[in-house]
Amino acid sequence: VIGLAGSGAAEGLPVSVFEWSAGFLLIMLGYVFAPIYIKSKVFTTPEWIEKRYKSSSLRITLAIISLIIYLLTKISVTIFSGALVLQTVLNLNLWISAIVLIITTGLYTNLGGLSAVLYTE
Repeated sequence: VIGLAGSGAAEGLPVSVFEWSAGFLLIMLGYVFAPIYIKSKVFTTPEWIEKRYKSSSLRITLAIISLIIYLLTKISVTIFSGALVLQTVLNLNLWISAIVLIITTGLYTNLGGLSAVLYTE
């Protein structure tokens, strides 16, 4: 069982309560931070950090840390879960499944461009 749907099926109500509270917190944070971003005319958190502390090295550091965290948490879990599905359905090796997913995603993105990625998002 993979993802929040699997956690909800296995654990029940606590997972849904977590998701509902996350939704309310995101709305609250939007009311707090969106006016700050709009007022300072920035689009990203690293950009805001650069303006706030007048340090481009701090902006680059935060951007690199954010990318590493994103790679280690989001992308790796997405590739692993997709490879796990391919391994189960097609009876492929887990590593081969992951490589197939990475190559397919790369080709789809390069051939279709950003519009293809946005369409599937």
